[in-house]
Amino acid sequence: MLRHLEKCLDYTNEIDVRNSVPSCEIWRNALYIPVDDNVAWEQDDNWGLYDADHNLVDAAAYYRGPGKNLIGQSAKTANAGRDAEVAPPGRYLYGGNLIGHYGHFLLSSLSRYWLGLFEDLSSFKIICHGAGTPHSWMSNAYMREIFEAVGLSTNNFIVFKRPTIVNEILVPRPAAEEHNYTHTAFADWGAAVGQALTRNFDLHQVDRPVWLAKTHLDTGVQGLDNEAELVEILEKEGVDIVHPQDLSLVEQVFLFKTRPLIMGTSSSAFHTKILGATAKLVCLNLWPQINSNYALIDSVSSDEITFLRPEISHNRVQNSRFMDSASIADPRAVADDFLTIANDPDVLG
Repeated sequence: MLRHLEKCLDYTNEIDVRNSVPSCEIWRNALYIPVDDNVAWEQDDNWGLYDADHNLVDAAAYYRGPGKNLIGQSAKTANAGRDAEVAPPGRYLYGGNLIGHYGHFLLSSLSRYWLGLFEDLSSFKIICHGAGTPHSWMSNAYMREIFEAVGLSTNNFIVFKRPTIVNEILVPRPAAEEHNYTHTAFADWGAAVGQALTRNFDLHQVDRPVWLAKTHLDTGVQGLDNEAELVEILEKEGVDIVHPQDLSLVEQVFLFKTRPLIMGTSSSAFHTKILGATAKLVCLNLWPQINSNYALIDSVSSDEITFLRPEISHNRVQNSRFMDSASIADPRAVADDFLTIANDPDVLG
């Protein structure tokens, strides 16, 4: 029985779960407007893939919910394409916006590549949006690890720096859209990527539970200002303390596939679940409701993440490392509950 942690049951909004494969559309004479490398893409309303009438191609749009809220881009471009270049002949696939943030990359970028379940992605030239170049994108370790695992290299990716007409391009709709919907194909694709990442290694099970710690982060979105006290207690009681940012993506996937129990405060690290995790996941949530992006993965997985909320002593600490911060009122008591879970996960029900 847990004495100091309360289960969180409600998400911030409802997610539409689709038991299907997303659609693919073929667009001809599409106008590609690049991201301005000098402007944050979220604040740039000029980029996107537009049709011959200058309307944003809906299948290529980057929305976040609830509802359909464009992030950057415009519903219609003022660029008439008169001075646009023409893409050389090729078999083109739209690869969406490549986002540098790990969680957003998994949910909004990788989810557009589900076509890899059915076709060899390396047979396409993949046109993407994003600041920089394919070489700079591949300097991001987890992007490189994922794309190389599914047979893609820098040479597969294209970014145009000027408005460009693409004579024909295949546009897959994403298998998940943040705070909006998810397809069951997203779980299939994530598991396939996780399998590809670990296919050349033997998976050896390790019985010790893990705590994913944020204590070494310089900054973050959400966190506990006194997590170090909790971590110290757990470590003394035999829980392995892991700092996800110190691991390669392959090492993180190994962790999620070889440990019986992974615990920690809510973070993008838990989105690694979509890559075929088998561990039981328990997340310390600071607020009563659960961010609905977790439902994109949980709703198409067999074993949901358990979210637990502790008693909070104060919120939004001045000079905190985190944008949204809190402190646990009684770290010892909360640690005892997590140790109870570690000894008997069935206590969660």
